[in-house]
Amino acid sequence: MTRATTTSACLGNAASTMEATGQFIWAVGSLFQRLLDSGDEEGVLSPSMIAGVGHGLRLVGVRLQQDAEHYLERVQSDAKPSTQNAESEIVSANVAVSV
Repeated sequence: MTRATTTSACLGNAASTMEATGQFIWAVGSLFQRLLDSGDEEGVLSPSMIAGVGHGLRLVGVRLQQDAEHYLERVQSDAKPSTQNAESEIVSANVAVSV
């Protein structure tokens, strides 16, 4: 396994983890918002605290999901061979054949 392949695999795993974490945090934030909207809070937290925590969690969740998309794009671009490398491999192959 080459270093680029290892890096791509690590970034892919990080992206999957970040996306899943983002979805979970967003869901928890949404749950807080539903709790606030339902009016069933038991007085454990004030409505403004519930609203603040819910909003903050949703923002963090969205950011993690966006970062995951960025990492996935990077992994996909790292997986594509560059044109320059492909051209140098073709030249090397032609030299080897002609020798």
